[in-house]
Amino acid sequence: MKKLIYLLVLCMIVFTGCTFNQNKDTYKIKNDEQLVQIMEQYSNEKSVQDLNAITDYLVESEMLLQSSNAKAPLQGFYIGILKDSPDEFKLQTKRKITPSFESILKSSKAFSGDMELILSGEQTYYPEYPAFLDMLWGYYYSTGDDRVIKMMCKIKDKDIDKTIRASAKWSLEAHKQKFPDKIKGCYN
Repeated sequence: MKKLIYLLVLCMIVFTGCTFNQNKDTYKIKNDEQLVQIMEQYSNEKSVQDLNAITDYLVESEMLLQSSNAKAPLQGFYIGILKDSPDEFKLQTKRKITPSFESILKSSKAFSGDMELILSGEQTYYPEYPAFLDMLWGYYYSTGDDRVIKMMCKIKDKDIDKTIRASAKWSLEAHKQKFPDKIKGCYN
């Protein structure tokens, strides 16, 4: 009887360990393309596991955080996390993070109030650099907030810097297949 109980306990430990590792591999992000896919699906599912996988990948791939092209969408993404899930944002800051990732979180927190004012129309802001558009998409991926697409539409038609307008048009075209119903309103 003792051997049977010992064998059952051993099987449970082995089975639990295998299940845990399979689950971990399911949510482990392996490259930048998977990162983008998980960020895009986050706005629909709001999965804490996905958010943790995103944070883990960003911490592990320190080089991505060093890229100036990557900072804006990540800031926007975490601004959205702070808006929709302040407790979850706080938990992300308490995880094992690097100085570069901590910088992303701090800048997200600092800019979060401005983002809401910009999207609500209370603060007029016409970006001087195309990275702001990336920040808007990052915010969209974490919140699903349609005001982002409306803001992009305004920017593409506004009498502002030609480069920014062209970037907004290109960005909307690039996302047209992913969000056809939402973006078609920009072209009516």
